[in-house]
Amino acid sequence: PASVAAQHGDNIEGDLNNDIVGNVTNGDPQIGDSLAFDSTHVRMYSDGPSTSSSRQMARLVKIYGEAYVPAMGVTLYPMQDRPGRGGDHISFNNNGFTAVRLVDVFDNMLHQHTAGDSIQVMNFPYFARNVRIDLATLGNLARAPRPVANVVAGDIGDSTGFAVSWAASPEADLAGY
Repeated sequence: PASVAAQHGDNIEGDLNNDIVGNVTNGDPQIGDSLAFDSTHVRMYSDGPSTSSSRQMARLVKIYGEAYVPAMGVTLYPMQDRPGRGGDHISFNNNGFTAVRLVDVFDNMLHQHTAGDSIQVMNFPYFARNVRIDLATLGNLARAPRPVANVVAGDIGDSTGFAVSWAASPEADLAGY
């Protein structure tokens, strides 16, 4: 679990959690399920202030996902999860790791965490588009340079500007900042 990884000082760059993705079929209103469905979007939850690493990762997922999978829209929600709900990404957030959650647009409670949660109700073309979003994100992150370290920003003292400094990346093929 994330708590053990944190105790061991493991370097986890981020958790890209797909939880409840692929069940975008119509529900049954006679048992209180939603008839709403959307197979062209996915919700993305990320916690923390606007500049947090989780919120930044969510923005990257949206940028890469929509660029490489134009048939899908990624809708950002600046909160840890839906009210009263939770996913596996929360333990990573709570232990100081970057983590986000992708989830279907509408909750279909008929199939979530029940005996009705089976392969027969999966929408595989939708699920495949979500996997493509993950692959686009992971591929681009793998190609990205390491983050800069020791960033310091401060007022230069004359109320007209500020100075920013950081430890440069040791990567030889980095063009610049």
